Order: sequence, then structure tokens, then C-alpha cells
Amino acid sequence: MEFKEAQREDFVQIENLISIVWEPTYRHIVPQKQINEMFDEFCNQTYFGQQVSDGARFYLAVEGDILLGFVCLYKQNDGIKISKLYVDNEFHKKGIGRFLLDNVQKICKDNKLKYIELNVNRYNKALYFYRRYGFYIQQSEDIPYKEFWLNDYILRLDIEEEINS
Repeated sequence: MEFKEAQREDFVQIENLISIVWEPTYRHIVPQKQINEMFDEFCNQTYFGQQVSDGARFYLAVEGDILLGFVCLYKQNDGIKISKLYVDNEFHKKGIGRFLLDNVQKICKDNKLKYIELNVNRYNKALYFYRRYGFYIQQSEDIPYKEFWLNDYILRLDIEEEINS
């Protein structure tokens, strides 16, 4: 498995992966109308390009030319904010999410950053994955989105400095 920075031509594959993962991930959590509206607004190549223009970086987990998963990162203060992390449903429970997070931690350490932060819906099963990885709930946050509310936890993972002895 390889971890590599995405290029704009990879946005087609990223959009395709999200189109497979999005609805099954959120169908038991939020109304279908919200799923559709958020997908249309936030899961397309134009939006990804806008994120990159705003400083985001997309990284891929690939095996050959198969996209297994990806993560989208922003540097914020002295840490990294993950805005998206998705793994193809076909590859869940095969270590892809852990592989992506391990590489995000490496980016933090290489750049002397102190934490990784992300939002996750309070009812998303991924919460348990992040907690097992070591993230803790920093706070709850209810974010207005059109006529809906995003009921999130802000999760944080403190990056420990390596001690050289």
C-alpha cells in the first residue's frame, strides 16, 4: 500500500469513492435530504479544487491504481485538521483508516505539529474507530447547516514528541 499526495486528476477517483461511501455511512444518522444536499455541495471535483486553493492537501491510500481511501488535511495553528477521511466500504476493517492516520501523524511529527483534530457526527460508527486509535472528545458542537443541524464531536489526538536518548 502506498500513501501519496493527490493531484487534481485524482479528484475523479475521490469523487467516485465518496459517491459509494456517502449514503451508506449517513443513512441511519441524518435525513436523506441532508445527505443529498451535503453530497451535492461538498463532494465534487470543483469543491475539492476550492479546498486545495484554500490550503488543503489530499492524500491517497492506493494499491497499484486502486484507490482504497483518502484523507483531506488543513494545517491549523500548530496542528492538522482532517476535513475528510473515507475508506472504500469494500476495504473496511483492513487497516486502511489506520494506515491513513499513521501517515497523518508522521506529517505532524515531521512538521513539529502538536495535534490532529477532526469533526465526526456523534452517531457515526467511525467515532469508535477514532477513539480506539487514541482520539478523545474535546467538545460537542452543533453546527447549523441550511435547515439542519450537524451534531458533531470535535475529536483530538495529541502528538507526542519523540524522546531522543
